[in-house]
Amino acid sequence: MGTNPNEASYETLGGHKILLAYYSRTGNTRVVAEAISKKLSCNLEEITEPKNRNGLMGYMSAGSDAQKAIITGINPTKQNVEDYDLVIVGTPIWAWNMSAPIRSYLTANRGNFPQVAFYITLDGRPGETLRNMEKVAGKAPLASELFYSSEIKKNNYQEKVERFSKQIISATQGSLEDVETVITVPPTS
Repeated sequence: MGTNPNEASYETLGGHKILLAYYSRTGNTRVVAEAISKKLSCNLEEITEPKNRNGLMGYMSAGSDAQKAIITGINPTKQNVEDYDLVIVGTPIWAWNMSAPIRSYLTANRGNFPQVAFYITLDGRPGETLRNMEKVAGKAPLASELFYSSEIKKNNYQEKVERFSKQIISATQGSLEDVETVITVPPTS
């Protein structure tokens, strides 16, 4: 890690620099981010926004913004995605969609992501969230995972953290530039 707080510091996995960017309204996505970060030794970037999402009105506006695919303002981020080999992005599900702040983050960085992996936290169904994240980011994920709120509350999500981390480790064993080609080739029957 760098000693200058203004200088980007990197944790590496097999020489690959990994950033985990997430948005968390209730804390569930943060809990998972911290567990993944600990497992993979990657840097964390919490995506925040100036809009107040607390309470019932915050909950309602969150669902509405997500459902309408609104691009909201987010606070400036500290890390540049282009300084990393892989960016893991975590979002809660709002009204069967990715959160508006993550949509904004993915949109702002479209075309700049090296490689990506996605995870979502949810109570119900994911809908098309992972597919939509891929479309907005302009990149297919190397790995993806769903973490249900009930698992997080009961501390029963560690097995999924392990599985997700292993997918990422497996994908990053070789060159990250080669991974996209490997995972996009359809299986032969």
